[in-house]
Amino acid sequence: MENWRGTCSGATRHRSAQTQATSSGPTLWNAASPPARAPSRSLRTTLLLWSVGAGVWCVLVALFSAQAYSARHRQGGPLGWRSTLFEEAVGWGIWLALTPAVVRLSQRFPVRTAAAFGQALVHVAAAFVLATLQSLAVALVCAWYYYGPSAAATSDIFRDRLHTVLAINMLVYLVIAASVHAVSLAREAAQREVLAATLEARAARGELAALYAQLQPHFLFNAFNSITELVHADPDRASRMIRTLSELLRHTLSPGDDLATPLRDELTFTRRYVELQQMRFRHLEFHTRVEGPALDVRVPRLLLQPLVENAVRFTVGLRGRGRLEVTATCVGERLRLRVADDGPGFGAADGHSGAGAGLAITRARLDRLYGERYALAFGSAPGGGAVVVLDLPVVGGAPPSAGL
Repeated sequence: MENWRGTCSGATRHRSAQTQATSSGPTLWNAASPPARAPSRSLRTTLLLWSVGAGVWCVLVALFSAQAYSARHRQGGPLGWRSTLFEEAVGWGIWLALTPAVVRLSQRFPVRTAAAFGQALVHVAAAFVLATLQSLAVALVCAWYYYGPSAAATSDIFRDRLHTVLAINMLVYLVIAASVHAVSLAREAAQREVLAATLEARAARGELAALYAQLQPHFLFNAFNSITELVHADPDRASRMIRTLSELLRHTLSPGDDLATPLRDELTFTRRYVELQQMRFRHLEFHTRVEGPALDVRVPRLLLQPLVENAVRFTVGLRGRGRLEVTATCVGERLRLRVADDGPGFGAADGHSGAGAGLAITRARLDRLYGERYALAFGSAPGGGAVVVLDLPVVGGAPPSAGL
């Protein structure tokens, strides 16, 4: 699926590069020097999480060490930065090692509305168990560090920690679990938004396809009417019209999945349609004036044909002669299309009404594609005739609502 062109000035360069890449085949890398394999996404995520955890661990160790040192100073206890840092580093290091278990428990028992009370009890029990294990592990390490292997020292430190920091450790567990739940809920919300956007894009694409399909029978009905008028009066011209129509049908009935096309292809189709009408109306003139960079800007399929068809109807269709002109220019990052004729103009008794089916469907398609980012204006020209002007954005990537 190709992107809609970027700025008009870069459209030609982009197209030539795209053509070269297509002709040479998809080359991912040089076979002689394959790139190094990038680490997997899961590995990068794991490393990032552990890096964040290590950073948080350092901050907590520093903060709680400063608090413990200040408390000992006020109470007249033994001072020493080394022992303070060691004890806090051990305590928070054990919590860092226990964090994966907390994460698994939080994912296994998410607190949801349907069974929130039971799952909350599971986490309270888990908080008590892990807080107790953390205190026991700290007691073992600190007793060994200060006194060597000693069951008595381990027991004293363990009991002291149960009386002083058990509640704090349970809160640590609950904070970690709450953080996991918050991240999980945020991820689910993001996934719901992505799903909603995907469904909206699919619905928009279906609506665009339906609008495009409405143009096809409208176009065919008018084309067959033109051929019918010549079948008996001029069979040779009618035969040429049928051959031309068959070429047009290949374009309109087989768009594939891409409802957009370069302006050069849209102009080619429009010229073929005008040739079909010129076989019927010998005094129909058609001219185009297009800036080079504008030719590669992508536009919706069958964008110009309904406008040209209206112009044919209200010029040569009324008086047997007519002149049409299509111009395309780039103004910054905007594409301006202009379809003009020398007919009676809008508002005249026998002129355009602005309410034709082709114009209405074109406006509906542009509404869906561009929202408020386009402009469609029509009216009578000062010197006579009707003018329809389209001003479309030229941006990198398809419009968000188009799904093209």
